[in-house]
Amino acid sequence: MSLTKADVIKLLIASMDELEDFNEQEGDPAISHGSNAGFGIVSTHLMNHYGLTFDDILSAREAKVNWFNTLNEALESEKLTTYWPFAKSLEYGENFRFNVEDGSKNGRQISIYRETDGRYERPIHYACSHLVISMYNKSLRRYLL
Repeated sequence: MSLTKADVIKLLIASMDELEDFNEQEGDPAISHGSNAGFGIVSTHLMNHYGLTFDDILSAREAKVNWFNTLNEALESEKLTTYWPFAKSLEYGENFRFNVEDGSKNGRQISIYRETDGRYERPIHYACSHLVISMYNKSLRRYLL
């Protein structure tokens, strides 16, 4: 199996994201926000073989994909998969909004939209104020009852 240039870019972006997540957890800024320190010899060889530069990878990484073929891909794009406890699928053209307890004072509100062609838009999520949670929980109770 041979890789295309696009496959290599996706692979290198995923590798970069994982390394950044690890370094943030460990408190090591070795590869954060535009630094290629510690990116790895394998990554460097792949980039050289496919004629890519570190700037090519950063540019591709910044051009976020906003539409996904599956709900899991969309949720994973913002690392929200663990917050989807529902056995709910979205109808075509449906926007679904819900709140989660994430350890912060008032939780997070997550909104995800499924286009009429079946694709899912990148989820929007943000910290909630107490007022938003109270209002939303009242409407959610009406929805569930």
